[in-house]
Amino acid sequence: ASYVDRETNFNGSRIYGDAFDAPYGSLNEVRRTGDTGFYDLTGLSDLYQFQANANLRFKPNNNWTLIGSTQLEKISKKTVASQEATDWARDTTTFEFTGGESLVDSNSQDDYDELTGRLEARYTGIKKVSLYARSEYTKGDGYIIEDSNSTRVLPNPDATEILVSRENDYKRESSKSTLGFRYYLKPGLTFGARYVYEDRTNEYTPIGETIINNTRLKYPNYVARHDRDGSRIRASLNWRPHAKLSLATLVQIQERDITTVSIEETSTESGTYESYTVSQSLTWSPTSKINVHASAAKSNNTLETPANLVVPTFGGATAQAIVPSSENQVWYATLTSNFRLSETKTLEINYAYLETGKRTDNFYVSVPY
Repeated sequence: ASYVDRETNFNGSRIYGDAFDAPYGSLNEVRRTGDTGFYDLTGLSDLYQFQANANLRFKPNNNWTLIGSTQLEKISKKTVASQEATDWARDTTTFEFTGGESLVDSNSQDDYDELTGRLEARYTGIKKVSLYARSEYTKGDGYIIEDSNSTRVLPNPDATEILVSRENDYKRESSKSTLGFRYYLKPGLTFGARYVYEDRTNEYTPIGETIINNTRLKYPNYVARHDRDGSRIRASLNWRPHAKLSLATLVQIQERDITTVSIEETSTESGTYESYTVSQSLTWSPTSKINVHASAAKSNNTLETPANLVVPTFGGATAQAIVPSSENQVWYATLTSNFRLSETKTLEINYAYLETGKRTDNFYVSVPY
């Protein structure tokens, strides 16, 4: 178990002027257009965190091993701050100053509790093979409260304004499952593979009305839930043909979907992501004073969002989407050499190569994407 209680005091200012460390002045002769900042900022932030862990390992026989663990975490954050805010500007028609100075008081509180459980099983009853399965489940809930009020000092004293006032409850729930194996083909040669599936749900519930800049808005409360799920497959081959030489090959394929649910209970598939990666690495240590590491990788990923369906009204039948599907291809290679010159001196030489491709040139409709 662990416990953290950290208190932070902060203060400062942001003042615009024609010299370093310029003083702030509200008089016309020193006032400047764009004097948007603050001074006399003081604040206090308090972080409280408690975490407890419990682990259990059970081995019923030589072939089976069971490992269970649980973790409880509680986080509480409180912040209060006060500042003299300035937002002076000059009217472009009358050249009169607008805006003024305000005393801004703000406070926020964020509390979150989370419980995580994990279970792992390993089986070694098959010759040269090790099987394993893991499962993890997390559930948490909390709330956040934010308030910020402004009281005018200049030019209309005592005029008050609610800058931000909102309260949200939120819940998080996630699970992750893994199945895999390792096959020890012969000494120095190992092949392994695993499949991982995970999903996560974040729910947000507004309490009362949200007020920003004295206006009642749905933002950021128009999102009621985020759902994310995905899977990946990973295969690796590790080979040590010589005591001074080792190689590693990796192939990984993954896909992920994100769905957003609005407060009107309208569900939208926010994005679909797919990628694959192939990499190869080599490590060679011919002597105790020389070490060489080389690696090369190719990655290809695609991201599709609802924005891909937006087509401009100009361009006729050949018009392309304003934001086309994002497809990226990356080649990456590195070479690192270390030479030990003496007990206190080491020479390191690095080389890196990067090449990207499949960029969609859509400049006549929107920026390159």
